[in-house]
Amino acid sequence: MSKKRGSIARKICGLVLAMVVFSNVICLLLVVMNSRNAIATIVQDSMYDMVKSYSTMTENALEMYQTDELSYDQFSMILSDVKIEGMDSSYVYVVDENGTMLYHPTQDKVGNPVENVVVKGLVADIQAGKHPEMDTTTYEFNGVMKYAGYDVLSNNNILVITVDEDDAFETINRTTSMAIAILIVILLSSIIMAYFFGKKLAKPLVDLSKIVEEVADGNMNVDYSRIRLTNDEVGLIASDIKTMTETLSGIVDKIRQVGIFMSNNSSELNVTSEQTLAANDEISKAVEDVAEGSTEMATSISDINENLGDMSSETNTIDMSVADIKQQTLTVQDSSVSMNEKMHNMKESNLKMEQGIATISQRIQNVNSVVEKVSDIVSVIESISGQTNLLSLNASIEAARAGEAGRGFAVVAEEIRVLSDNTSSELNNIKTIIAELVQEGQECVRASETVVKDSLEQQKELDSVLDEFQKLDEQIVLTAEKAEEIKNLINEMVRLNSSITTSSDGLTDVSAANAAATQQMNANIEELNAMMHGVAEMASQMQNQSIELTNVLQFFK
Repeated sequence: MSKKRGSIARKICGLVLAMVVFSNVICLLLVVMNSRNAIATIVQDSMYDMVKSYSTMTENALEMYQTDELSYDQFSMILSDVKIEGMDSSYVYVVDENGTMLYHPTQDKVGNPVENVVVKGLVADIQAGKHPEMDTTTYEFNGVMKYAGYDVLSNNNILVITVDEDDAFETINRTTSMAIAILIVILLSSIIMAYFFGKKLAKPLVDLSKIVEEVADGNMNVDYSRIRLTNDEVGLIASDIKTMTETLSGIVDKIRQVGIFMSNNSSELNVTSEQTLAANDEISKAVEDVAEGSTEMATSISDINENLGDMSSETNTIDMSVADIKQQTLTVQDSSVSMNEKMHNMKESNLKMEQGIATISQRIQNVNSVVEKVSDIVSVIESISGQTNLLSLNASIEAARAGEAGRGFAVVAEEIRVLSDNTSSELNNIKTIIAELVQEGQECVRASETVVKDSLEQQKELDSVLDEFQKLDEQIVLTAEKAEEIKNLINEMVRLNSSITTSSDGLTDVSAANAAATQQMNANIEELNAMMHGVAEMASQMQNQSIELTNVLQFFK
């Protein structure tokens, strides 16, 4: 919308005109009033002196003619040329004590009663026995203001000198008219001077107003060269507005940079959240593999426990057989055959146990491999969490720089930092669980190696027993000694069986711990996924806010 400019010039013109008119009118009024008062005083004093002089002349004429009352011609000889100098309306007339005109320049009025109220008042006073003193006065006659000087003679005749007020003030009226003309000329000159002075004074203000309008329209690169930065108020205002514009431009540039930084960070945060979610999916798959391995390990351990039960049963049988050998050496041959068969069964059982232990060891190695993969993925997540924490710190710093405008963004950055800290804490818990899994796996491997070693030794012993039984027929005499040796071997087998059972129970506990750990990891991963979805949503909101901020800043050029 176009704005009307330059009104200040008219205001200055109006102000100057009003001041000139007011001052000149006041001066003219004072001069005219004082002049009129002075002229009125002068006229009255002149009339007073003339009345006094011509009263004296009239009194002298009365004495000279030795009469109480002069005739018209006698009055005319004395008063015919009497008038105030320069005032054509002035003249003298005489009235007797009854108010009848004795002398007037217009002879037709002689003999007529007086008409003005002042003389009528004097007549009334004389008839009342009073003798009014010589004086001057004003009165209105036929709508014309008049000045009059009067004196009551010794014969009670009243001598009056009168003049019209307009005639008395003709000089001052001419002077007033001339002063009014001069005032008009001064007013016109003042208007012209005030107009040009106002235009000159208003020009920098108009230019400054245009610059302010451009700044209000968002133009931060406005040209200040058209305004002279003087030391007067306009120059100081222009300098302050220029400084304000430069400061505002710097603030807008900083806000624009913060908006770009927010947009970039939100994009990076989106990518980071997507990478974290993908890593969580891999961890979830790895945990499922660990759970599957734990299930298979539990099955193998169950098989081992069954084999150990069979071995324990066979050991008891061997122990009873050895007792029978001691008691019945004669039946050793038959018992030897039976024992040989049992030994073969035991050998087969040992082979099965060895295979089961080897399977358990392989499964545990697989579990360790999976756990190492989980550990690598956790490390990646931990790195991503650290980057997220760093990004949130940078965002908090930029929000603090932005002041009030960045308060909402600071809250979002703080929530991201808390989320990153929680993620780091959960990752530390996962790493602890993984370390425990690795340690338990290593214990299982060592226990399996011990079981395999013992199984190999037991296999050797069983081979030796089989060899001995093969020679039993030839060395029946040595049966008792061998029986004792067999008993010792059986005792060792019982000890090994107990050790294997204990290790198997340990593996069972490890399997249960693995199952619990996988459940805990699944719960943590689900919680982490929920957090990362929240991070993604916050990043999307941050990006939307940065886009909105960019759109707002497009107003500034």
